[in-house]
Order: sequence, then C-alpha cells, then structure tokens
Amino acid sequence: MKKKFALVNSKSVFKLSLIAALIFAADLALAAKGNGKKAVGGHYTVYRYDVAAKGSCLPEHGSNPSEILRRNGIKYLGNPSRDEVAALAKGVAQVENLLGDPLPRPWRQNFNFIDASGSWNQGPTTINVRRPKGSPKGTNVGRLMHELGHRVGNSGIYQKYAGYTGRTRCAITGYAASKFNEEFAEVFEAYVVYPDLLEKKCPKAFDFMANQLFPNTHHKIAACDRTTVAKDPDFPNGIPIPIPRPKDFDTPSEVESQQDVVVTPDTGDDEVDVDDEHEETDSEGDAETEDSVSNERVPIPTARPATGVR
Repeated sequence: MKKKFALVNSKSVFKLSLIAALIFAADLALAAKGNGKKAVGGHYTVYRYDVAAKGSCLPEHGSNPSEILRRNGIKYLGNPSRDEVAALAKGVAQVENLLGDPLPRPWRQNFNFIDASGSWNQGPTTINVRRPKGSPKGTNVGRLMHELGHRVGNSGIYQKYAGYTGRTRCAITGYAASKFNEEFAEVFEAYVVYPDLLEKKCPKAFDFMANQLFPNTHHKIAACDRTTVAKDPDFPNGIPIPIPRPKDFDTPSEVESQQDVVVTPDTGDDEVDVDDEHEETDSEGDAETEDSVSNERVPIPTARPATGVR
C-alpha cells in the first residue's frame, strides 16, 4: 500500500513540476517577443493577446450562438463559418451579462463576413469583416468586440468616456495611443475579454467601465486570473494554474494629455487593418480555429464571487 501511494505521489509531483515548467516557459516566451511597434503592455492591440483572441477568460457553458445573437439584435451576413458565429456570440454573451439585459438598440450592429483582405470598415449599421478564405481572423473574439466598441462609442458613449477620464489617457496598447476613438474601442474590448489587464494598466478607464457604462459589474467581469487544466485521475478537480501574463502586466499605462479630447464620429473609411499591418512583427495574436469549436455550446458567462464593490 505504501509503495502504491509513493508511486502515485511521485507521479503527481512529476505532473505538477511539468506544469510549472510549462508556465515558466510561457512567461519566457512572452518576455522574448520581437521589437515590433508595441505599447508597454507588449502587443500593438489588445486582440493580439491570445487570451483576448480566443476569449479564454470566458466560461465554457451556455446557449446556442444564433439564439444569443438573435435576442441581442446582432445579425451576421455574408458567409461566416460556424466558428466565426460562435466567436461573435461568445463576446456578445459577455456584454449581455454585463448589461443584465440584451444590447440596447443603439449598440446593435450587423457583421458582414467577406472573403477578402483589407480593413474592417464600419458603416452606420454594418461592420465589414474582411478575412481571406480559411483565415482565423474572423474568429478573433477580441477584435470582434473592438469593432462593437466603436458602435457603442458612436451611440454617445465617446463623449461620456471623455468627460469621465478628462485628460487621463489609457495607452493600454500602441493602437489605443494612436487615436481617442481607438482608445475607447481597446478599453471596451479589454473590459469584455481581458479585464484583468485593463484594471492593472488603466484603473480610471476600468472604473468608467465597471461603474458607469456597466454599473456595479466588478463581480461580473470575466475571470482571467486563473484557468484549469483538463481533469485526470490523480487530480479529479483539475489543477488551477495562472494564465501567462505580460512581463510588465502591473505597469500602469495611464498618461496625462496636454490637450482636451476632441470627439469625432467613426466613419470606418480610414480604419487601418492593424491585424495585417503588424502581421510580421506581431503574429502571435491570431486565434487558432479548432475543429471542435463549431460543435461547442457558446458560454453564457457566470458572475465571479462578489468583491465588495458596491
């Protein structure tokens, strides 16, 4: 009996050691990334973080993708794959969770999936999602939420965000620092898919999201702080391990501007296809499409334990 216990214990220790080694290797990989045009946090856009691209922080249980989009007034046009519909619904489900209700009419947006390269330009009611046939770009949950963020901003939220933050700018990424409207879209995206990053790097922007745009939702945000590996006989409850973070995750990215913000509506005509422009220097962010995704149920996010925020 003692011998059997010793064998099982040794096996468990080995697995834990292996997991620790994998985490350390992941941290080293993040620290060793190239010198592309990036902000302090590492990537030029939030949706280049693998966590944001795949929606890794969002729980995996829920409802039918088409039903989620239908009740939130989101139409998908063109020729989206099942994986792309699932990715869009995954992000929208979290926005619905934060609101406590389906999306209000001014926030609703059609997503038109087109087999082509180029920018994701935005019109009054439709965002054109251009991606070459077979590309995983249309499954990037973070990027889809970034574009939804522009729609939300155009509903009058740009002005409210500017009034709340004043001259405190959130340079969470290089793209956020390029233009005020892109800052808001990056902040909106981060609060939906990677709130831990936003809370650490831009506390004032985070506070606007948690207490103004989505009032009293700190306990509802996606739990990015921990994930769990697959279950095995030795660890029936799984092993919680931290998601690898950027090496300067705790470094604030808020800066004081010398000028007041001038808010202008988005037309989408000058939208840069950041995903293509920075492909060579920042290629990690593309979401990998798994065959199993098309058969998965899309999550309806659940609230994490309340933290005492009012």
